[in-house]
Amino acid sequence: MKTTYEKFLFLLLFFPLSLMARNILKGTVTDKVSGLPLPGVSVTIQGGTSQTSTDFDGNFTLTDVNKGDVVNFSFIGF
Repeated sequence: MKTTYEKFLFLLLFFPLSLMARNILKGTVTDKVSGLPLPGVSVTIQGGTSQTSTDFDGNFTLTDVNKGDVVNFSFIGF
């Protein structure tokens, strides 16, 4: 009984830590020439399922990014 209780307590204490250990990439996409932010840029991980787009100020947040992942930016503008 004691070992079952200890296992349960261990899982209960360390489960929230595993939820917090998410890799998040945050950034701002700007124009190279003018330095102005670019809204509506599609940001994806190559070969992955995580994707997002930039907001009005060019900011984005991408979750579940691993070290070595290739991040693609695409924008169709006039």
